[in-house]
Amino acid sequence: MRKLTSFLLVLLLLSGCTSGKPYTMTFFAMDTFMSFSIYGEDLTEELSRRVYELEDIMSETRQGSDVCNINESKGSRYVEVSPQTVELLLRTIELCHITDGLFDPTVGALKQLWESSSGIPERDKIETTLSNVDYNKLLIKGNTVKLESSALLDLGGVAKGYACDECLDILRENGVSQALLQLGGSVIAHGTNIDGKDWKIGIRDPDGSASEYIAVVQVSDTILTSSGDYERFKEIDGVRYHHIFDTRTGYPVSNDLRSVTIIYPEGITGDVLSTAVFAMGLQDGLSFLYSSDIEFDAVFITKDMKIVYTQGLKGKIEVTDGRYSLEAA
Repeated sequence: MRKLTSFLLVLLLLSGCTSGKPYTMTFFAMDTFMSFSIYGEDLTEELSRRVYELEDIMSETRQGSDVCNINESKGSRYVEVSPQTVELLLRTIELCHITDGLFDPTVGALKQLWESSSGIPERDKIETTLSNVDYNKLLIKGNTVKLESSALLDLGGVAKGYACDECLDILRENGVSQALLQLGGSVIAHGTNIDGKDWKIGIRDPDGSASEYIAVVQVSDTILTSSGDYERFKEIDGVRYHHIFDTRTGYPVSNDLRSVTIIYPEGITGDVLSTAVFAMGLQDGLSFLYSSDIEFDAVFITKDMKIVYTQGLKGKIEVTDGRYSLEAA
């Protein structure tokens, strides 16, 4: 494997930038580290301020946020929320339909059950909780939202994607054509690097630290969003249980994958797809990709140490770790 001195979940490789220095900022928001490198104009403060504003609105743990207010109402009434929350929820529900609910923002109660249990939760508790995981229970009227039954809203799986889209809007509105932004598991490769070439982005080693990568992809004008079993997990009797739940079973996803990286120019869609395709597994994920109306590319890291990539990345991906083989889908 290769290693860089960096905390980044998906490493930012700035090689090839031989002239011009970016305006940079590193900070912590939305429960993750973020890093901005912007060429041409210093928008770091404006972008970070926007991210913090969205965190205040969409955090499930911050008192007074839209999500907390919805959850605390316990389905007793419609709660007035910000236009941003309505916009995000409407788009997320569309994508829930497309992925047959493999991404579901009402997974909060299931997440809470597993986090509060010292071991594996009892099967009947999982089944009871799972019965309340249903995005169809999320009701929207104008600028108000109601969550039926005992469901709990958790926007952790899409809030950073929405923040990516907001940051992109700010870059475009200010005429910035080159930037590389890291928001947790998402990387915005805006435009090209300073030499007019594709950005080189590292794909994280699922068995290594956040600074270790096993492959590099070359991209421009897009967003890379990764989901995997390595970022948040706990071990129970020697078995790793991660934070991405299978909404069909109530258990953490268990299949032939370690991670999925989606390459698509919209953050919300990338967030949803990375979670849903990871839950599908390799073959079902590929079938979904090639049959979907959404045209996107993906990199799959399998448990048997294969890196499988889609046709749109042909000639744009290379392995940097000899333990892994590279295969075209």
